[in-house]
Amino acid sequence: MRSEQEMLDLIVNTAKNDDRIRAVIMNGSRTNPNAPRDIFQDFDIVYLVTEVGPFKDDHTWINRFGEMMILQMPEAMQNWSPRNDGRFDYLMQFTDGNRIDLAKYMFDSIVREQLMIMLTWNVGVKIQFSRSPGKLGKRLKQYLEPEFWAMLEKTYSDASYENTWAALYMMCDLFRMTAGQVAKHMGFDYPRSDDEKVSAHLQHVQLLPKNAIEMY
Repeated sequence: MRSEQEMLDLIVNTAKNDDRIRAVIMNGSRTNPNAPRDIFQDFDIVYLVTEVGPFKDDHTWINRFGEMMILQMPEAMQNWSPRNDGRFDYLMQFTDGNRIDLAKYMFDSIVREQLMIMLTWNVGVKIQFSRSPGKLGKRLKQYLEPEFWAMLEKTYSDASYENTWAALYMMCDLFRMTAGQVAKHMGFDYPRSDDEKVSAHLQHVQLLPKNAIEMY
């Protein structure tokens, strides 16, 4: 796992070596000397650039940051209307355990949010999008297969460590099953390679000792 200094050098040198990048800003917990440090802290980075277009139209420029485990670009995914405010986010998890959020984006509740979107699509496929499962999926139980509804119920956990992990894995299983159905119906290939890499990473993290100082 690359050290914090190695990552900071890479981030700063990327800015120095590209005339289109006018400034680089880091925010988040790494900028707070009083914040406790742990191996899960990401790098919240903002590049101020002369023009956003070239950076979002050609994604190969981010290859310099390392071997990617998974990449998300929320604006490109368009689960919601793009902000059109001059920002474009890259969320990058690297195979060595480091993570960069390039520009700032909060991951809070993202897993459940995406699961609910997929469940809504899964229901839509089954009923040919003739009806809505309601705001925030309040009528999902009426349309979901009993097996899927039972799995969804198990994604809500108490505060225990073991049960939280079990709920997370159940979310992954439910997303995988419903997304596979939706992908098949829509003529898409489900990205199983990404799924396998992220699942392996989660299992690795779960087994880390509590006093671990490196992720890999």
